[in-house]
Amino acid sequence: MKISDLRKDVKLLSKPLLEGQGYVETGELGEHVKITEWGDKHAISFDEVRDKASFSVSLRVFIYYKEIEDVFQAVENRFPYTLNTLLSYGSVSIENYDIQNTKDILEKMISKDAKEFFMQYGCTSLISKNLCSSDYAAWVTEDKVTQIKVRIASAIFEKDNSALSEAIDSARKYTSQPWSLPDRDYINELCTKAQASI
Repeated sequence: MKISDLRKDVKLLSKPLLEGQGYVETGELGEHVKITEWGDKHAISFDEVRDKASFSVSLRVFIYYKEIEDVFQAVENRFPYTLNTLLSYGSVSIENYDIQNTKDILEKMISKDAKEFFMQYGCTSLISKNLCSSDYAAWVTEDKVTQIKVRIASAIFEKDNSALSEAIDSARKYTSQPWSLPDRDYINELCTKAQASI
């Protein structure tokens, strides 16, 4: 069996499962998109990789928080989603390939893993509660750009200038580190935009 065969099966098997959950649009990354009643986008994509004795199918989830992104309208967005995370994966045998096993993996990923994730973090208030908490270990993402966007936007929504200044200062400290280089200019633009609202 070839990886291309698995990709065909994933596409075929996932389509009715995705449509049943409301993912009827296709995004610019090839992901499956559902637009929520408040204008956010929830999206799902699959990656298939071949190892020595098996294939692995991984589930990536994305969320575009309209309310958060609207705060930064003047800053050109580098990526179509606010949050992007690898959520789960399943292993499929190459030698004893079973299409039902592939279907079961996809069903769990779509109907359980992704659904629970979107219920926990799928709107602005939920992601703000998570990323503005002081319990860093509980944060849903380690992505600094997402953390900074959410914390700045949350402070603006709350009209909390103290929290906003703290979020901007924290972001500026991060950009002074050498490992921030790939995101530095973008984060500085976010901070400049936010500074104007103080």
